[in-house]
Amino acid sequence: MPCSFPGLRLQLFLCFCLIGNTQFIFEHSFDDGNTFQERGKLCINTSSIRENFLSQLNKDQLLELANKDGFYLLRINTYPDSLTHVMTLTPARFLFCSNFHDVLTVHLSPKGSVIAMDLSPTNKTCRLEVNYGFKGNVTVVFKSKVLLAKSVIKGTMPVVNKKIRQEVDEQLLRYQMQNSNNGSKKSSPLVPTENEGFFQKYWIYFIPGLLFYLMLKSIPEQPTEAGGSPQ
Repeated sequence: MPCSFPGLRLQLFLCFCLIGNTQFIFEHSFDDGNTFQERGKLCINTSSIRENFLSQLNKDQLLELANKDGFYLLRINTYPDSLTHVMTLTPARFLFCSNFHDVLTVHLSPKGSVIAMDLSPTNKTCRLEVNYGFKGNVTVVFKSKVLLAKSVIKGTMPVVNKKIRQEVDEQLLRYQMQNSNNGSKKSSPLVPTENEGFFQKYWIYFIPGLLFYLMLKSIPEQPTEAGGSPQ
């Protein structure tokens, strides 16, 4: 099909994506995942991404998230036009420190579907006590570097960088703790119990001997007759 779109970058993006039908949609959330809005589109063929500008409402929501140390959520559909998604998150203040530069690592299955995604802002040294804000009426757009990680063996997950995976796990745990209700904590089955006593550990080995002893006690004794020669 002829490519007659204005702008070389947009022209190449639309041509490759429309021909190969490999356009994935990024959506972000500023309210703990209750609602999502389109952030941009990813073209798998060219590893290029087209980002949307943040509206004034989005900038206000993102600013509120950063100042209360909230989390910015990002998701992508697993297939083009699919309703299923994979999601990642990062503290919103990291986006301000990184000047909205981040690295998006998208993990693909052998068939080309998205099976995992990591969002890593380029600067994670932000302090909690800083009040974040925008200087004047600035135009804000994310500047992302896209990395594609393809799984080689069918049916297996790609090897994810341990440091990134640890950071995501810690953020998820922190996110769950912030949004959980204050209630009585249930004991976890993963918490090790105290050392048990000797008989508590090995009581089962004493049962055969105990049963044998009880059987012997239950057998009545045979009376013995006094012997001797009559006189």
